[in-house]
Amino acid sequence: MKKLLNGALVALAVVLMLASVAMADSIATGDKIYLTDGLGDNGGGIFNVFEFGKPAQASFETFCLELNEEIIPTVNMNFKHVYDVTIDTVAIKGGVGGGNPDPLDARTAFLYYKFRTNSLLGFTGSEADVNSLQLAMWFIEQELPSNVKSPYYKYTLLYMNDLKAATYVALAEAAIANGEWSGLGHVRVMNLNSYKDDKLVYNQSLLTLVPEPGILMLIGFGLIGLGAVRRKFSK
Repeated sequence: MKKLLNGALVALAVVLMLASVAMADSIATGDKIYLTDGLGDNGGGIFNVFEFGKPAQASFETFCLELNEEIIPTVNMNFKHVYDVTIDTVAIKGGVGGGNPDPLDARTAFLYYKFRTNSLLGFTGSEADVNSLQLAMWFIEQELPSNVKSPYYKYTLLYMNDLKAATYVALAEAAIANGEWSGLGHVRVMNLNSYKDDKLVYNQSLLTLVPEPGILMLIGFGLIGLGAVRRKFSK
């Protein structure tokens, strides 16, 4: 019985750790990354994230949060455009929507989480759907200007004529209203910066997944319990 309980605790700790790792990206604050362009033709869309200094295998796919901040995707792997990373709950320098820092909206977190878990209703993976999802995120993050004289007003017009983008926003709002989603969950902001003429430059804010804080607590409790049981049995 004692061995069975001991084994069950070990199994629980392993399962919790594997679940946490499976839902988290490998990128952390202080890492360096580069990106390649993926689907999407409206200035945003999917970017593929690579960790600099490691084998050239994409870690995950991400979307932009800011409309007026640019990044340079790597085309030639011999000349990588490398960025420093900080992970946070806010976008640095805001963007068209302003705010510095600019907190990530829970609706955007919901849409990105659903995208990453292949569970976003109506999303087929087509370029049109990628464009719609990016527009939905920009709308939620208040990046789409109402001023017709703004150079970014064309994206507002794209959103106004994109039924699927509006549908994604409605899905996120419904998920929060009915209690399916709250807060940011696993989703965080990946702020990119680099140096130009020895000056820090904020380049763009993208999205990433981190371990769920609650899961990390459960792992900790499980390991503490496992240690206590082992000490008791050893006596």
